[in-house]
Amino acid sequence: MICSVTTTPQVYSLDCYFRQVWTDTRLSFNATSERVNNVSLNVKMLERIWRPDTIFINGGPSYVHTITTPNKFFRLSPDGTILYSQR
Repeated sequence: MICSVTTTPQVYSLDCYFRQVWTDTRLSFNATSERVNNVSLNVKMLERIWRPDTIFINGGPSYVHTITTPNKFFRLSPDGTILYSQR
């Protein structure tokens, strides 16, 4: 959602969900049941795994809102595919 637009310096502000998907085969696991398609993990695990270093080309100064609880989601699939979402 675009929050504000300033036309003279061509600057805008937005509130969005940022999602990334990547595969790290080192994190693959054997699903012991057909009912286990993926595992949702605590976001503290994100500090312990490799993550892509994402950049925004031609991006201006930016920041991430800090709130009392992180608005992040982390899901791991048996083949090592990771879904990461942050607001």
